[in-house]
Amino acid sequence: MKTVTKNTTYLMCAFVIQKILTFLYFILITRSIGNINLGKYIFALSFAAIFSIFIDLGLNQVLVKEVAKYKEKIIIYLSNIFVFKILVSSVCFLLMILVANLLNYSLEIKILIYCAGAVTILDSLTATFYAIWRGLQNLKYEAIGIIIFQVTVFIFGAIAILLKLPLFVLILSLILGGVLNFLFVFFTLSKNAFIVPKIALFDKKIIFLLLKITIPFSLILIFSRILNYSDVVLLKNLADDKSVGLYSVASKFVVALQFIPTTFLAALYPAFSNYFVSSKKLLVSIFEKAFTYLIFISLPISVISIMLADKIILGIFGLEFVNSIIPFKILMVGLPFIFLNTTNVTFLTACNKQVINTVILGIGVVASIILNIIFIPLHSYIGVSYIATITFIAMFFMTLFWVNKIFSESIESIWKCERLIKNIGKAFFAATVIGLVTFYLKEIIFWPLLIVLSLFFYLLILFLIKGITVDEIKMSWGKIIKK
Repeated sequence: MKTVTKNTTYLMCAFVIQKILTFLYFILITRSIGNINLGKYIFALSFAAIFSIFIDLGLNQVLVKEVAKYKEKIIIYLSNIFVFKILVSSVCFLLMILVANLLNYSLEIKILIYCAGAVTILDSLTATFYAIWRGLQNLKYEAIGIIIFQVTVFIFGAIAILLKLPLFVLILSLILGGVLNFLFVFFTLSKNAFIVPKIALFDKKIIFLLLKITIPFSLILIFSRILNYSDVVLLKNLADDKSVGLYSVASKFVVALQFIPTTFLAALYPAFSNYFVSSKKLLVSIFEKAFTYLIFISLPISVISIMLADKIILGIFGLEFVNSIIPFKILMVGLPFIFLNTTNVTFLTACNKQVINTVILGIGVVASIILNIIFIPLHSYIGVSYIATITFIAMFFMTLFWVNKIFSESIESIWKCERLIKNIGKAFFAATVIGLVTFYLKEIIFWPLLIVLSLFFYLLILFLIKGITVDEIKMSWGKIIKK
């Protein structure tokens, strides 16, 4: 238990620092290089990220699992995956160069893509070494590596901006951070655990076996990566760099906030898995609570963000990004559905319904790509925002359908859970009141202070209407910490 608590503390602290530095760095970049250059920068990273799906293929998740079970085979597994990734990375990098030239991108964009490709390869190789440490239940080095990478990128990126160096230097700062992170994990693993990959140990039979195990992980990884980055790539090719920049600013908030449900549900996943086998009644009960809490969290964020969209965008990024206000509002409508869909997906995974999650994610990817191809030429980044939100909502209702089937088999339909329905109603009531108050006070009170006050009064309303109690918060927080 002490080891788990220590590892969780290391990684959580590192992630908090990473999130803060990443967001501050994004603001610095955005305010310094403008929407067109931001579009080029984000496009290059997104373009390279799509190609990187063929490098990872979920092998790191399998490596963690296999290392935990068969410590005597660590060097064999590491050597095979490392060599395989080197070979596949080379092919993917050449393919990326070929596609970039076939699409006749400018020299500047090509250079950015090539640099971004190097970043993704470095990240993938580094993650493989950290997978060994995870399998050995030691996350201290990964936490240090995360901070080394992010601090390096922030410092050298800031210097590049202050000196007004070419755009590709910003991606070079990512490469520098990646190199330092890779060297750090390589030397700590070789020095402290005496583990170094050996090319001579590469065996096609072993890598094929590992790839066979990783099929469920790879499909989800591929679909997720395409869903997350295809809109930016299509927007660049069907519109322009400025549209990519405007959309990226709006979507940054949604991406940044996704750590909330992910972290929350990572703590509850073991409970879902346990109760699916031992107690269907407790399974339903814990799902109701998770669903309710994420509604309580996501609705005020969504409503307050929509009401203060102009203040937030202009206050953080400046007048040049005034056209990001509308897509920001549209995407914030979908935020509660993203939070709740994470609950559904985690629940279904714990109930051995991974195939359903994969199929629904695949449907979302295909629909998103088709709709973007149709509507980007007509509505540019506004169309992408609507499609992203509609996709999130549709995927939520598809996963909810299967969650309800499990509910019906266990106890009753989810629609007959009176406590859940009442809590949803209370959350909507409190969020509506706060939304109206925020809207009428936004020209009177400084917007960061208004956000804090709005959230405080939202909690106060929930307490008054008995949507949540102090004891429930203490009990739930205690369970999460324990898990």
